[in-house]
Amino acid sequence: MIVLCTGMPRSASTWSFNVCVRLISHAHADARLYTAFDDDLTASMQGLDKEYDHMVLKSHRLDRLGRNLVMLGAAKAVYTHRDPEDAIASYMVMFERSFDEALTAILDSVALYNFHRRCGSCALISYESIVRESFDAVARVQTYLGLENSPDVVRTIATETGVEAMRHLADRVGENSNSTVCIGNLKYDRHTLLHRNHIRHGGIGYGRTLLSVEQRAKVESVIGTALESHSACNLPGG
Repeated sequence: MIVLCTGMPRSASTWSFNVCVRLISHAHADARLYTAFDDDLTASMQGLDKEYDHMVLKSHRLDRLGRNLVMLGAAKAVYTHRDPEDAIASYMVMFERSFDEALTAILDSVALYNFHRRCGSCALISYESIVRESFDAVARVQTYLGLENSPDVVRTIATETGVEAMRHLADRVGENSNSTVCIGNLKYDRHTLLHRNHIRHGGIGYGRTLLSVEQRAKVESVIGTALESHSACNLPGG
């Protein structure tokens, strides 16, 4: 099985990656599992299908290969989404980017969201459900992947991937040099893909406190125009 974990930047796509890895690992304990983060899926997947039984890849973009795999049903896709205002505000704080840069990043992801909606073969998971109904969110991913784990396992995974648990893991990134990867000034864990300060606020309604009235109006207008017949700041599917 190939699982592609995509989503809006700062919408918990790392959560979906960790959930999928744990669900597959529990359901197929002896399977050979490959995990990675790479926006170049063609290069990342080349030749690996013969070495591994399952692959879980995190990517904020889908190249032609990734889109073809999803359209043909050869890969599963999990797309996490968040109120665009919250995603933009979080992006600005996390990466120290301007409002316009953050808006562009989220707008690019809306095109991918539209692609998944058209294909109709993706699990769309809202950030709100991840935060407020973690067990149900994990259970939805499990059902979509066609896996069978007990409710106790699902509950354990929901706890292990909860906001506070992931925040704790992120705070410890860098302590184990064997699992730490450095890209410039960024340190992240090769197993969880969490990086230092990965979770800052973690709440809902973040954008309303950080964005100006003018910025929020622009988000509503631009994102609303980009979405294909869907509400601007209340993306469905979660």
